[in-house]
Amino acid sequence: TDAQWEEDKIKLAAQILQGSVTASMPSASQILAISATSESPALAAEIANAYAEAFVQTDVRRSVDSNAYARQY
Repeated sequence: TDAQWEEDKIKLAAQILQGSVTASMPSASQILAISATSESPALAAEIANAYAEAFVQTDVRRSVDSNAYARQY
């Protein structure tokens, strides 16, 4: 079915991304190093930047949620 095909494409894309992206935090640093590999350097940069942006957004959301929770008590 079309729905199953769409689901399979999403799963395959996720597997490819998962296999091409690495993240590490060098010792004595608070900077997260994110890298991606691809045959296209531009695509690798776009993927790494997207992961970084998602990380920042998640971190900001957690901080806001944490502060809102703290204000309640």
